[in-house]
Amino acid sequence: MSTSRNEDPITGSAHDAWEVRVVAVDPATASRQTPPIAVLLEPASDLTWLPAEVLTAAGFTPRRNREFGMADGQTVSRPVTYAILRADGFETIDEVVFAGAGDPCVLGERTLAGFGVALHAETRQFLPTPTLAHGIQGRMTAGAGGA
Repeated sequence: MSTSRNEDPITGSAHDAWEVRVVAVDPATASRQTPPIAVLLEPASDLTWLPAEVLTAAGFTPRRNREFGMADGQTVSRPVTYAILRADGFETIDEVVFAGAGDPCVLGERTLAGFGVALHAETRQFLPTPTLAHGIQGRMTAGAGGA
């Protein structure tokens, strides 16, 4: 990971940007994968945004379109697909946005949660963290009529 001073693509405020290299792998065909892509860590973004031309060149195809609210109040529509995402020894599967020209390339909150990591402010590294299993207590349990 590296650090630089950037403007937040979501909120527009200045902050120290954390950069990481991510590889996207097609879950259906593992031989289809992107080269490592430099992205900013952006917990304010739900999804990970990767360059459309890189995803397309690696053989990814859009699965559907989604709408996104941007910092300037604008709503945009972008295609998304599914990918196995790998960075710094961590891996998860998530939806990935085909980022267009001018869109930020970011690693979003859902990917970070899928990695099971927190961001260490001083070392600029991923810290493995326990994942919350659930926040409810009840009578429904697996194997007892709970599906």
